[in-house]
Amino acid sequence: AIKLYFDAWDKVISLMLAFDSYYPSGYFGTVGTDDWIEERAEYVEAAQEDLYATLAVIQQSNELALKARIAAVSSYLLLLNNDITFASSNADIDFSTLRTLDAVDLPRAVNSLTPTPVSATFIQLYSSLRIRRNQYAHLGSKQFRLDPVDMCKSMIHQYLELWPKRPWLNGRLEVLTLGTSGFFEGKQWSPKQELMFSFDFERAFIPAAAFK
Repeated sequence: AIKLYFDAWDKVISLMLAFDSYYPSGYFGTVGTDDWIEERAEYVEAAQEDLYATLAVIQQSNELALKARIAAVSSYLLLLNNDITFASSNADIDFSTLRTLDAVDLPRAVNSLTPTPVSATFIQLYSSLRIRRNQYAHLGSKQFRLDPVDMCKSMIHQYLELWPKRPWLNGRLEVLTLGTSGFFEGKQWSPKQELMFSFDFERAFIPAAAFK
């Protein structure tokens, strides 16, 4: 869930950083004047396909994090409300092949079954994301115009809800060191270097209270 979250965050940040690097308007960041209104609108419109694909990753991260909270109490709770077909032999059953709680039920299940409930605000955001993700994934619908700034703001709220005791910056760095990103770490480059290169830009999308 953490990996998916920061993969999505990095995608949205990189998209905005690319625009600001080419057009020094400071729109997506906090410095400068808004001199490229038309160009920015065209850019965001062109980015809708990428943003919707990223939205699907964000929602998947949400669902896995909520399932993790339930599994921390008991992994078998994930099987509630689902019919289980029993095997005709005594062969082992792979738990990962069983149907688990539906995505729509996860927030209520967390609030009913775990000691760490999520807020009504998060549930509303989760429901909105789930509906938009389903419309895009199953029908290819992009009827809502996604804004990368709004997505970053909602992702900060998401993080505070799902991982309130886990430092955001530590998680960001941890994901950068995984997989191919960490493979090239050496004298000329490090994950910390990459993180600090963009951190001032990223910081602009984290409200003061959330940052604290």
